[in-house]
Amino acid sequence: MSKIIPKKVNKRDRLDLIISTLTAPLLFIIIFSSIVLIAVAQIDGVEEYTTDTEYAPDAEFSADVIWGYAPLTVKFTDESTGNPTEWKWNFGDGSPIIDGTTSDYQNPTYTYEKAGVYEVKETAINSAGRNTEIKSHYITVVSPYDPDPQSPEYAPDAEFSADVTSGYVPLTVKFTDESTGNPTEWKWNFGDGSDIIDGTTSDYQNPTHTYKKAGIYEVKETAINSAGRNTEIKTGYITVKSLEQISEKEPDAEFSADVTSGYAPLTVKFTDKSPGNPTEWKWNFGDGSPIIDGFTLTYQNPTHTYEKAGVYEVKETAINSAGRNTEIKTGYITVKPSDDSDLQPSKHTPNAEFFADITSGYAPLAVKFTDESTGHPTEWKWNFGDGSPIIDGTTSDYQNPTYTYEKAGVYEVKETAINSVGRNTEIKTEYITVKSSKDIENTDYSGSQISDEKYFTRDSQDESDTETDVPPQTQIIETITQFYTTHVEDISTTFIDDKDTNTIYNNPSSDPSNGDSIVNNIITVIGSIISAVIVAYIQTKRK
Repeated sequence: MSKIIPKKVNKRDRLDLIISTLTAPLLFIIIFSSIVLIAVAQIDGVEEYTTDTEYAPDAEFSADVIWGYAPLTVKFTDESTGNPTEWKWNFGDGSPIIDGTTSDYQNPTYTYEKAGVYEVKETAINSAGRNTEIKSHYITVVSPYDPDPQSPEYAPDAEFSADVTSGYVPLTVKFTDESTGNPTEWKWNFGDGSDIIDGTTSDYQNPTHTYKKAGIYEVKETAINSAGRNTEIKTGYITVKSLEQISEKEPDAEFSADVTSGYAPLTVKFTDKSPGNPTEWKWNFGDGSPIIDGFTLTYQNPTHTYEKAGVYEVKETAINSAGRNTEIKTGYITVKPSDDSDLQPSKHTPNAEFFADITSGYAPLAVKFTDESTGHPTEWKWNFGDGSPIIDGTTSDYQNPTYTYEKAGVYEVKETAINSVGRNTEIKTEYITVKSSKDIENTDYSGSQISDEKYFTRDSQDESDTETDVPPQTQIIETITQFYTTHVEDISTTFIDDKDTNTIYNNPSSDPSNGDSIVNNIITVIGSIISAVIVAYIQTKRK
């Protein structure tokens, strides 16, 4: 029998076929596009040949440990398919690449001396070719001197924010990673078709991206550590407007709730009341539940159940193509423990009621408001109607506030009385009338000053003057609307409103203790004729 000599020829070197010296007189060569195995033989005058085709391997590996303190010894195990005969390893820490054909190279053991996060590469090789497996951030080595290495026992929880979420093209946005769980790698998809970015440096943790086309974009961040990965997706997060949209206005967020107080579990129906045509709504119910964000009616008017007792702040963000606006209501939802049947003195919503010590006068007009609400309110909110900030509090200063109106006008006043059960609002339309001080300066005073023992009035209907002696304990009744009393000595003038009871102070001989007063157009003078000298004028306007 003749001697059989096989030869393997790589397809890259098929032209360099080398044939060993054969004892057989006849040679058959079959060449395929891949590996060719050539065999030549002569058996009893019959020539035979055999062929075999091979493929490049598929590299794969694992490690017995991927996290630990330096120095960290790791045993790598080759799991490649395709019958590799050679293995090449790069451990990622700058050490020399190892390359060999024995089991020591197939399943190497390596020690990392320094803290760091390392990428590992294995290349599996056979005569048909090679393939490389790369595992980024595969090995985490922690310094033994780190008192808090924060071992990533769990995958991170991805979270991020942006410094701006709406604007005109081109819009540059700075993203900030707020993930927990110590991620060491970050992957971002900005939603505009640009390349996904992926890396381990601060540039990847907190990237800046410029949107060049108008649109509403979804943003995804994937936070990664050696324990796993987690992705945060914010739908419709970035709104980029074209220059044609400059005339549009962002919405003004506003909302209400069907109930603001009750026992746990408390289900609340929120209703969006935002003007400005929002197309997207974002809600934060303040109890640690996930923020909801969407475009449908379910997101516009959501229902939420508070499971635990507490006082909760609620935020709604209304969004359209022009921008976004957020309404925050602090302490808006009060949830009481389910086993607390009498947390507050009242089990009913209060009935708001109030009055003012004065409802008309000249600016500046100081008004003392007094709460008369029933139902045991514990908080009071006031709107004085002149554009000043609404006041809201729980102390007596908020229950019975004093407020000064600086400008003339007719004002509506609102009081909201609140307890743990709910709230009620009393609205008094055109309740406070404030007149301008210019009305006094532009007034003519008819009549003239009389002697010390006379009382003088001037009838506004005719031009006649009346002089009257004023004996003690005399009441003088006149159907007039306003009085002015003049100090005899310095001719200073003081206005007295006929709606109030006022002691006359500015007569030089009059004493408040004597009881000189004016009530509903009745002047009462107490004292001697000489000491009770009053000069009164009827007010008339200049034409």
